[in-house]
Amino acid sequence: RTHTGEKPYSCDSCEYKTANAGNLKKHKRTHTGDKPYSCKTCDYRCTTAGSLKAAPTDGSSVAATPALGDKVTGESSEDFAKAKDRINEALAYLREELRTHTGEKPYSCESCNYKTANAGNLKKHKRTHTGDKPYSCETCTYRCTTAGSLKVH
Repeated sequence: RTHTGEKPYSCDSCEYKTANAGNLKKHKRTHTGDKPYSCKTCDYRCTTAGSLKAAPTDGSSVAATPALGDKVTGESSEDFAKAKDRINEALAYLREELRTHTGEKPYSCESCNYKTANAGNLKKHKRTHTGDKPYSCETCTYRCTTAGSLKVH
């Protein structure tokens, strides 16, 4: 529908129209105030899952990750390396989650006053200065700065 311009989904409360039923569902929350997603650490609630910080990328939960003092069992150095990677990933996630609550923003842009708590956000932000658009549509010439923008397109 991106390429046809068709927008068959429309809001009953305003003039918003979209090509995607999921986008309409999210939009309706602006009228209802519904915030179905919540932080497991604090009382923060939001309208989209993407507004919450991502959990460890391997799909495991932080709670399931061994604590630093736990004995890592395994027969090989490869098992130990995997366990170490999971612990480091969990620690990075927890550091970032903590920044959400403290307001700390250790990553800053060298070209402007932008600051963020997340290194990935800084990487995306820098594209506003460089003009880099690494994501492209396979159907048309559309290019963009984030994978999420390409998915929406």
